[in-house]
Amino acid sequence: MENKEIVLFGCGEIGYQVLQTLGAENVLCFCDNNQAFYEVGRWGKQVISLGQLMEEYSNYTVVVCVRLPKAYLIAAQLDQKGISDYWLYPMVEQDVCGLSADDARRFLCDRDAMYQMRMKSYQNKISDLESQLDYMKGHADIRSMKPAVGALRERQLALADLGEFFCRAVEDLGVRPILCAGNLLGYVRNGGFVPWDDDMDFDLIREEYERLREYCVARRDEDGGVLFQWNGKTERLFFYEHYKMFGLKKKVTEEIYLTVDFFALDYYADNYPFQTLREDVKRIQADVYGLDSMEKRINYVREARQKNPNIVKKSNSIFFGFDNMQAIRPHDIGKTMPENIVFPLERAEFEGKQFWVPNCPEEYLAYYYKDIWSFPDDVGVQRHI
Repeated sequence: MENKEIVLFGCGEIGYQVLQTLGAENVLCFCDNNQAFYEVGRWGKQVISLGQLMEEYSNYTVVVCVRLPKAYLIAAQLDQKGISDYWLYPMVEQDVCGLSADDARRFLCDRDAMYQMRMKSYQNKISDLESQLDYMKGHADIRSMKPAVGALRERQLALADLGEFFCRAVEDLGVRPILCAGNLLGYVRNGGFVPWDDDMDFDLIREEYERLREYCVARRDEDGGVLFQWNGKTERLFFYEHYKMFGLKKKVTEEIYLTVDFFALDYYADNYPFQTLREDVKRIQADVYGLDSMEKRINYVREARQKNPNIVKKSNSIFFGFDNMQAIRPHDIGKTMPENIVFPLERAEFEGKQFWVPNCPEEYLAYYYKDIWSFPDDVGVQRHI
């Protein structure tokens, strides 16, 4: 890196120390978030704002002169403004102390050393965040987490409205979508949405799954839109299909949709060994990766399911269908679920709306999650927006 002018971000005690180390002649100015210094300056130097730094001095080397973790916050500000040539002084203080002014300047103008520091700072920040998260997980009760707020909460309530509307709209088809996965988990554990959840998922017994799918396929328009009506209201929802599920989505803006996904449950022969079922699923899912279109994958899985004599219309054994992504996930409890875990379905309140839930919700969730009372690895992560 060429010898570039240096700007010190932070004009407190550490900024003063770095100014003395480099020499006033090697420092162009200070930058600070405190507006009180903009008119009067500091330590004999002009103090500029972050806006000025971005507009007038973005090609200069910046040395962030505050202690951790505040330095991480300033680094985030610089990253957001597209300023990449910066040092976090606390991370190189030992390297700079004792150097002459010229040597310190040359060190701070070494781009390779700068990026090594940046990589180390990211690694340290990730390590700190992981430690903080582990601490919080160990000292918090997931059942007492506060609901989402802001735009995410508005999305959740809109999803609940859409979900109830849809479930009511398909009642005449004899279709009863069952709250599942994260939504059922939120019902049991949080009394509503999991605080970071952002979509709606329903399970359907195979007969109803196929009935609903066929209804959507037969009535979708050229754009994939399907009209549904209930209580004097009409919604146009867009049908989409994957070889592991199908879904409907409502367009909110050009980039944002509310999504409702459906997953199939099948009855399996009571004498169908569970391990064989799992091996059949893995083989089928491995085969589809060699197919070059979604249509081919959908048809392949559908044909494989139809040819399997162990998939029956009625039995005491229910499990995720071959076309249900849950069937290939690593967690399982080594057996199919007895029919009485699912049926009879019960009406339950979820976010002030009425939905169908399985007869034994906690036992049902055991087929989805290893431990519903612990914090998951993706706590706080929104997956569908």
